[in-house]
Amino acid sequence: MTFSTDDKSAKEFESSKAYLWLQKNCVRYGFAERYTSQGEKYTGMSKNPKVFRFVGEDNAIRMRSYNMCLEQYVR
Repeated sequence: MTFSTDDKSAKEFESSKAYLWLQKNCVRYGFAERYTSQGEKYTGMSKNPKVFRFVGEDNAIRMRSYNMCLEQYVR
């Protein structure tokens, strides 16, 4: 799922209220940020704060607590 606001660039979205809310609350709804700077070597993708993936609440909570991207987590 790709989120956006009136801000057009990913860099602007990253500093938006919407992104800050998503960062804080996404796991409560089963979402994880898809492309983080920590996961670049595993995903092969640059950080993109607009892209989130539904992984289920339990998985999202575990991924956050382990600080893992999806590729690391499913290994």
